[in-house]
Amino acid sequence: MDSNLVLLTLDLGIPKLWENTLVQKFPETSFVIRGGSFSGAKSFSGLLQIHEGEFNEIQKFLNKNFSNIMLNDFHSDSNLFFCLDNNSKLVKPLSQTRCIMNWPVTLQKDFKRIKLILNEDEVENILSNLENCRIDILNFSKVKVDFSFNEILTPKQKEILLPSIKYGYYEFPKKINLNCLAQKLNISPSTLCVHLQKIENRILNLNYHDLFFGV
Repeated sequence: MDSNLVLLTLDLGIPKLWENTLVQKFPETSFVIRGGSFSGAKSFSGLLQIHEGEFNEIQKFLNKNFSNIMLNDFHSDSNLFFCLDNNSKLVKPLSQTRCIMNWPVTLQKDFKRIKLILNEDEVENILSNLENCRIDILNFSKVKVDFSFNEILTPKQKEILLPSIKYGYYEFPKKINLNCLAQKLNISPSTLCVHLQKIENRILNLNYHDLFFGV
């Protein structure tokens, strides 16, 4: 059993964080990051879901006050938007630890919340890395995640997951992108994307819906 894995939820204090300012400016709007990843030395890209908000006003506010943040339509007539942060303060501390980010996460007005799945032995390292980057740890919780990949994944899914981990697809920043990984596995990027989504859903949903997907 993979009993040394834990779900680590961290509430962080990051000065002048755009997420906090955005929620304070639009208190009636809900902002939820549905997924994303770090790339390069400072960048984070992901999907931001906006409920009960006027996108044009939100985009205008971000353009005026946070030039490092870009929002674009992800799908027409949808409340999902592609979000790019070109100056994320979390890239450096998280890139030094082997972990997988867990979603969704709701934006807060007073702190930054992140959820990570990692080996329990890495917890102290990541806390130290955050403090070394002058990021305040306001609160954190650690819950054991007890499951076996052998029990929940099909043979085909294990064939996809193991090389994905080996080649660094789940590291921060990614050591390989989706297209290159698909070439190594000799499948199309679209097929690989579907496989990875199913794998992630099985791992993160099975018996842990409230734990993982509570925001």
